[in-house]
Amino acid sequence: MRRTLILGLGLVAAAVITVPARAETSPDQEYPPCAAAVSANDSELAHQKYIAGKLDYDEANYESAVRRFRDAYALDCTKHELLIIISAAYERKGAKAEAVTALEAYVARVPSAPDIGTYRAKIENLKKQIAAAAPPPAPPAPPPAEVQGHTVYPWIVVGAGVVALGVGIAVVATAPDLPPGCDEKTKACATLPGDSPGDPARRQSDAGKAVDQPRWGTVVAVGGGVLIAGGLLWHFLEPTGPKESAKAKLRPAVAPGYAGLALGGAF
Repeated sequence: MRRTLILGLGLVAAAVITVPARAETSPDQEYPPCAAAVSANDSELAHQKYIAGKLDYDEANYESAVRRFRDAYALDCTKHELLIIISAAYERKGAKAEAVTALEAYVARVPSAPDIGTYRAKIENLKKQIAAAAPPPAPPAPPPAEVQGHTVYPWIVVGAGVVALGVGIAVVATAPDLPPGCDEKTKACATLPGDSPGDPARRQSDAGKAVDQPRWGTVVAVGGGVLIAGGLLWHFLEPTGPKESAKAKLRPAVAPGYAGLALGGAF
């Protein structure tokens, strides 16, 4: 059997050194400790397994070849050369990690072999190929986007508008009627029959309130309506969701005599 193994080893060892590797597959395989004595029957069964595995190997049926070679080594683990043949079959199969494991077992069990340096170099070469074929690490996940929601400021504007509208309506509603004998344009009041000395002056003051109070109340009410509309517009146009920086945005703008949108941004 040793002559057959040596012949097979000569053919397969070259393949271990020269054949380019394929894709990696399953995790490392382990090999059981070797018993000191092997029966003649186990040795013969191991030889038969090896011959069957060699046929599979020559036919490129590496899956079956690996299985038969490993069975042969399990039956007769004194034939450590089988580890080199197993490694070659694994490499042809594309399982570089398992090929390394088989060679490492050979180096550990036959440290004084004359060709041990060759297989140590082969192990390092296979490990470099495995490392080179490993996928690059995934890039770190981007930080979660800052989410912004509606602020309370638009509702403060709306609230101020509601107050102003209510005040304006109240001012208009409580305005006195124009007193009799008074001119609406000039607010001057004539003396009426039966007036006491202070009556014309009092009617003139009431005439001023009757003319001016509805005007100011209307201005205040209109301003309150503008604030309400601007606050609501601000609320619905206010950006929400993922925060965007350095981008110009439209914002409601309210000023005396003006209500509209202003373009602004943060830089």
